[in-house]
Amino acid sequence: MTESSLQQFTLRIQQTLTAPWNFTCPQNYLRLDQVGEVTRQALNDDSGIPAKNPLMEAFNLLIEEGQNYRIENIILGINEVFKSYLKNLTSENQDGVTQHFLEFLKMFFIFLTEDCFPYTEKMWEVISTMIKPTGLFLIKESFTTAIPTFFECTALLGKQASRRDLSTGTLQHAFRIAELACRNSGNQEGCTLIQNLRQNLEN
Repeated sequence: MTESSLQQFTLRIQQTLTAPWNFTCPQNYLRLDQVGEVTRQALNDDSGIPAKNPLMEAFNLLIEEGQNYRIENIILGINEVFKSYLKNLTSENQDGVTQHFLEFLKMFFIFLTEDCFPYTEKMWEVISTMIKPTGLFLIKESFTTAIPTFFECTALLGKQASRRDLSTGTLQHAFRIAELACRNSGNQEGCTLIQNLRQNLEN
């Protein structure tokens, strides 16, 4: 992998992620997985196309790189997704954006833990390492709605990783640092939650 190709891929995924993180489905596009029932009128009005989803487009790019075992591209791509998540966070959208980001992360975790993927340990360690600065940002910026959602989901991934005999040492360290950051910022509820999640990571 040449330096120029690494740069080209990074630029490509950056450009993909600059699209607005607006996950609202257009009114004239019907998604059956998002409605409880469907009417004839709704089907007749179904004339649109789905909204642009930069996270899913980034996911598809990363899966393509993974299938070609371009490990450095995958690492840089994941790095861009994590950064884009933090850049797009506001106090108003933190719940929805965090949910969508974590759905992306869970799907990517499934891919990287497939038996045919040769870099599972490497990629899990990378993701575990990125969880630390990401979690600290949420705490320091007081994204109080995103904090429990983020740590509960990443703890769940940690449990799944442990069942696959992957190390959770880096993740436990990230949680310990986050726990102390919550305590120092006066967020005792967050501190207690993260402490409990950390202590039960391998149970």
